[in-house]
Amino acid sequence: ERGYGSYMSWSPNIAYYDVFFVDNNTGWVTGNSAFIRKTTSGGALGWTQQLLPYENGFALHFFSSTDGRVVGPNGIMRTINGGTNWFLETSPTNQQLNGIFFTGSDTGYICGSNGVLLKTVNGGQVTNISPVTNEIPRNFSLSQNYPNPFNPATNFEFSIPITGFVNLAVFDILGREIETLVNDYLKPGTYKVDWSAEKYPSGIYFYRISAGAFTETKKMMFVK
Repeated sequence: ERGYGSYMSWSPNIAYYDVFFVDNNTGWVTGNSAFIRKTTSGGALGWTQQLLPYENGFALHFFSSTDGRVVGPNGIMRTINGGTNWFLETSPTNQQLNGIFFTGSDTGYICGSNGVLLKTVNGGQVTNISPVTNEIPRNFSLSQNYPNPFNPATNFEFSIPITGFVNLAVFDILGREIETLVNDYLKPGTYKVDWSAEKYPSGIYFYRISAGAFTETKKMMFVK
């Protein structure tokens, strides 16, 4: 048969919202469940389930057979291993996100509820992070923030020798996480992250980096 007559219904109890293929065989479909489904046979040999960190992926876009993003009510989710594992990326809005499209590896658009229209020209990296040098470091490291004590702005510098997922967060004196500064997939390098504590009271704060098996925490002082 030609056209839509050759299509089959599958899992009728699930509403699917979007489908994306990177080639004739490898594709994903997402819908109103905590699972995204993947095929490597163009659907001929079925689909396998992959667990999302949150339910309901409304739209998806893949750059390759390993690197892709899904958006939905809980923000932006990303995989770097074909959908086996997913992590939340930093999003500039808490609105529901409904659509995603990239014209290349760096430039992309995401639309959402209440007039949200996001654009990235750096592959979605958070804007408060910048590379310090092009040299690849030998080891993981986290430097002491500068200045310290500070009022109200300071910056953190860290190095990662391999590509991977990096989380950098700030905690108050009680150990409660108050801000996530980096929650992204980064290439090897040394990076600087700016942070302002303007909306917080004076006192002792902590910042912690997690990158693969590397974790380190340091203390800082905010004095108004």
